[in-house]
Amino acid sequence: MLDNRPPRKELLSLARPQLKIAALVATPLILACVAVSVLQTYFFLSTIKATDILQSTLAREMIPLAIQVALVILLLMAPVCICAAVWVSHRIVGPLRRMANDLLKVGEGRLWGGFVLRDGDDLVFIGDSMTQMKADLRERVGAIKGQQARLEAALRRIEAALPASAPGDAVAAAQELKDAVGEMGKRLDAFQLEPPPRPAGVEATPPPVKL
Repeated sequence: MLDNRPPRKELLSLARPQLKIAALVATPLILACVAVSVLQTYFFLSTIKATDILQSTLAREMIPLAIQVALVILLLMAPVCICAAVWVSHRIVGPLRRMANDLLKVGEGRLWGGFVLRDGDDLVFIGDSMTQMKADLRERVGAIKGQQARLEAALRRIEAALPASAPGDAVAAAQELKDAVGEMGKRLDAFQLEPPPRPAGVEATPPPVKL
């Protein structure tokens, strides 16, 4: 099967949906970090109060330090949460973007090849479904092309069997049938069941590097 996995070039695919997914993933993570920082500070202050050293010089020095540590942890974790959210959203939206592009190619008649996702992408079942869909379409279009070839052969026999003195209606019907078969052939020719041949001297493109 043709390996058509693209190299990783874009961080954001389908920017608006991906940003929505990233926001949905990042928001609870950031809120969880805020909750952990607040609870950490609260338990620290509660411990100091319980040991009756809240008014001591050590306590007055440690309380601002504890708050600063909590803020630093929050500031460090927020970018990590955002990066994780973007990464998760990219794994989801990336296959959807590739599927949209591949469907456009199918609409143009390119039925050859499969639909292979990159390693680590989610929604892997989409790749299998798309590959099976293109295989089914190739089979059906190939069968229709075979029927069209049979019609052309039958039409040639009909034309050869028509006498020179055939009625005008019969000649017109044969011509109409010939035009219909020709139009069918043009429409079917738009479907590509095999990849186009490479020009002589052009080497095959190596598969993309897996990242």
